[in-house]
Amino acid sequence: MNVVEMAFVPDENGEVQEEHGLLKLADGEMVITKKQRDYYLMKKMQTELQKDYGPFTWLLHTTKEELGFEIADASLTRLIYLSTYLHYNGYLVDNDGNSISKGLCKELLGLSEGGFFAFWNEMMDNHIFTYEEDRIFLNKKYFKKGQLQKNEHAMRLNCDSIRYLYEHCQNANGHKKLSYIFKIIPWINLEWNIACWNPEETERKFIKYMTLGDFAERVGYGRKNARRLAKDLSAVKFKRPKEYESKHAFLYVAYTGFNPDQWVVVMNPMVYYGGTDYRKVMAFEF
Repeated sequence: MNVVEMAFVPDENGEVQEEHGLLKLADGEMVITKKQRDYYLMKKMQTELQKDYGPFTWLLHTTKEELGFEIADASLTRLIYLSTYLHYNGYLVDNDGNSISKGLCKELLGLSEGGFFAFWNEMMDNHIFTYEEDRIFLNKKYFKKGQLQKNEHAMRLNCDSIRYLYEHCQNANGHKKLSYIFKIIPWINLEWNIACWNPEETERKFIKYMTLGDFAERVGYGRKNARRLAKDLSAVKFKRPKEYESKHAFLYVAYTGFNPDQWVVVMNPMVYYGGTDYRKVMAFEF
């Protein structure tokens, strides 16, 4: 049965009541509540997002709080990269669906023996990895595949784009620079992908922008180094599989002044996005 037109179900007082649920009309149409309509539109957008940007992993976090990883910046980028290989059963798998062993993990990360040993111990010591039966499990407190629970707050990490970014900066310094875009996630506005102080605000006009200077200070780069941070991050680009031109992972918009310390930072939803309509973010023309 098709939903021909979406409408609301009024009670005897003319008000919409969510508990009225889904009703069938005589002509075969269906009437749904606002709550059901919003859910339908959200699921439709998620389907379109996955079709355009490929598979994703959820990064669970609390708004306006640190991600909770007590690890080095470069290690954070490597962890985010590995999370793109997460299976629905909670362990890492390769592109063929085979579990990723410790040896294959080292190969994927492209680290030296000593670099990988340090990273592995860091993950184990902080209870981020669990290694069982030659499988690497990620802590479910931080990463997840599949349906979210109502009380779970998460950012959608787009696997293909994140892999491209990581695989095109194969050195510790590049990994450290990439970590800044992940460290700021708890302050990224869900709908508009803008770094801000009120990330759950849905109306753009009410967003309290975080400037590039704020951003630099928030991620531990230092406000006085905002210009250098802008230069480093603006050099990060990637290509969509169906397009020839490069896309910026970040965009700086001079909403609040021409000094880099006052620029507003917008994240490309091709990297990550937690809202309902990524197309309005793409209007910034990355």
